[in-house]
Amino acid sequence: MAYLAISSTLAYLVWRIRDLPLRRLYVAFGIVIIAGGMTHFFSVWTLWHPDYWLDGIVKAITAVASVGTALLMASLVPKALAMVQGARLAEERATALATAYEALGTLHERMRQVDANRTQFFANVSHELRTPLALILGHVDRLAARPDALTATEARQDLAVVQRNAHSLLKHVNDLLEVAKLEAGQTAISVATTDLSGLLHRLGSYFDGIAGERQVDLQITAPDRLLAVVDSGRIERILLNLLSNAFKFTPAGGRIACTLHQVEASAGRQAVLTVADSGPGIPAAQRDAVFERFFQVADSSTRVHAGTGLGLAIVQDLVTLHGGTITVAEADLGGALFVVTLPVGAPDAAAGPAAAGLPAALVRQTVADLQPVFIEVGPGLAELMADRPLALVVEDNREMNRFIAETLAADFRTESAFDGAEGLAKALALHPDVIITDVMMPAMSGAQLTRQVRRHPELAAVPIIVLTAKADDTLRLELLAEGAQDYLLKPFAADEVRLRVGNLVSMKRTRDLLQGVVSSQQQDLATLAGEIVRRNRDLQAACESLEVARDRAEQATRVRGTFLSLVSHELRSPLTALCLHMQRLVRETAELSPRHQLIVPKMLSAADRLQQMIESLLEYTRIESGKLITHPEPVDLRAVAGEVIGELRAQADFRQLTLVLTDGPPLPALYTDPRLVRLILANLVDNALKYTDAGTVVVTLSEGPASQRITVADPGRGIPADQLQRIFEPFEQVETVRRKHTPGFGLGLSLVREVIVILGGRIHVEPTEGRGSVFTVSLPDMAGSPET
Repeated sequence: MAYLAISSTLAYLVWRIRDLPLRRLYVAFGIVIIAGGMTHFFSVWTLWHPDYWLDGIVKAITAVASVGTALLMASLVPKALAMVQGARLAEERATALATAYEALGTLHERMRQVDANRTQFFANVSHELRTPLALILGHVDRLAARPDALTATEARQDLAVVQRNAHSLLKHVNDLLEVAKLEAGQTAISVATTDLSGLLHRLGSYFDGIAGERQVDLQITAPDRLLAVVDSGRIERILLNLLSNAFKFTPAGGRIACTLHQVEASAGRQAVLTVADSGPGIPAAQRDAVFERFFQVADSSTRVHAGTGLGLAIVQDLVTLHGGTITVAEADLGGALFVVTLPVGAPDAAAGPAAAGLPAALVRQTVADLQPVFIEVGPGLAELMADRPLALVVEDNREMNRFIAETLAADFRTESAFDGAEGLAKALALHPDVIITDVMMPAMSGAQLTRQVRRHPELAAVPIIVLTAKADDTLRLELLAEGAQDYLLKPFAADEVRLRVGNLVSMKRTRDLLQGVVSSQQQDLATLAGEIVRRNRDLQAACESLEVARDRAEQATRVRGTFLSLVSHELRSPLTALCLHMQRLVRETAELSPRHQLIVPKMLSAADRLQQMIESLLEYTRIESGKLITHPEPVDLRAVAGEVIGELRAQADFRQLTLVLTDGPPLPALYTDPRLVRLILANLVDNALKYTDAGTVVVTLSEGPASQRITVADPGRGIPADQLQRIFEPFEQVETVRRKHTPGFGLGLSLVREVIVILGGRIHVEPTEGRGSVFTVSLPDMAGSPET
């Protein structure tokens, strides 16, 4: 069975995998295995059945299969070796492909970084080139436009600005040309024996002035003499760039240490130059990138120091030309540490005459670029020009700041700020009529300043003009979206700036004037709106309180209704039995003593009154729960009134009062609920009897338009005018509890009003305090109304 399973598996593989390598070999192995299995089987079979001829045939088949397989294997050996070699080659190619893919990813990332650096470079170069150009053109245009109007001092100042900015522009152009030559491999060095120590001390002396002004401790440590075969001009450029870079980032009162010494190395003697500063340093993640072209550590929009990002790239290229190396690390002083290693012997360059050193003008211009230009911006004429609009100029380049201020001086008062943070502070303090700001400034860029200004409501109407050297539509749209009103590209014409600023200020002042005209109305509207908001808030709070009170009142009403219903039911049963017994006593008065004969009618009257109170409570609970059902039918109102008066006449006689139903014309039948009409009449007449001490209670019936009227008048105590609204409230009475002597618990009139409302009628009371009261009820005909 094992032989059969193995051969079946091989056959299945050959059948399923059509392109299986060495298919014939698998088939041959299957045949050999099957034949071998049959040989073993027949060896056992012949022990019981001696069929030797069959066993011989099987062995012959096995031998033939074995020989055929051996021959097939010999022919397949080259193919197997080729497969192994192909697999090895495929593995090598896969490894090479993975390596190439990884290198491609690294190259892609490097290209992305190069593109980012190039974009930053173009932004910086645009700013560094266009700003000097704008100053040169602006002052030259002024000189050309007013050659006779300027004094000699003003002309000299303008020419000095032109000269400074022309030299600065020339320096940037030279840097660009130097980079282009180095990148094209067209820069050659001319080496000669040079004293590096003397070179370092001579170049360092140019920085003594700026070090003293900024109180920077500049220390240069070098041997008396250190000779090396180098290009002196290129080495001076290396030293100049490293020292100027250190001064750029070292704050006032900081330290810069420059050392030069010689070391012995396996490659020979080497000169080691170090430049360390106490500035902010370079983050470890960016140290490999600082030598790349166009790279700068700070964001270009908020950078503190000018430059194109080419200085350190030029240094690395020049050091490499001399066969040296340059590295950057963290200095003990806290800032950056640059280490330059140069071979003392001649590099791979043709030795020749000593190269010329750097032009002194270039060195002086480099140092001058590090020094702030202190220019008086604005003579402080605020008192003399108080009526003129105020323009705030925010520009970090002091010469450009002064130029813009002088351009606007004829029509505006000007105030200057030299970074975005200072500009925001002055804008909040002065509330200018217009703000003119540069984009690329230290601490806070022009875009950030625009956003911050627009966050303050008091500055929302102040127009902002943005000056930039970057011709970028995306940036322009972004600034306009942030709230800037205008956008000017450097270099610009002075007249254009003056006109644009004037137009924006005119529109602002017109808007302010219109705003002033309607300010009082707006204040009134604002006050009214505030009052409305306050009242709405109070009303909402009151509504919420009423909601709570209503819920509590509804809960109390439900509890009270349930209580009254239970109490009425519990009182009604014993009271009914009591009334029956007293009626029996009335019938048997002959058997009672004279004294008891007088008491029993009074007891029966009191029981009847108590029963009426209980019925009133039950009716009131039905009304409150909405369970009162009316059964209208034709009613003779005069007949019902006569019955009620007849029932209450005994009470009137007991109180020595006269109860009268006035005569009148016959009344038509009134379609209403007779039981509820009886309840209305009984309560009104009972109320009149209770509050009348002497006299006549008069009930009058009359016919009105589509209704019939019931009037109950009494000469009693009357109702004070301030109590009219209370008498119809449940459990309310005119008498206070402490002084109360009139029977009842204040539910009669409330029940009357609710029943009248259910019947669709109205009730009116005429107060005559001290002279009685008159209640008038108007009941409509309910013909056609559904039962409720």
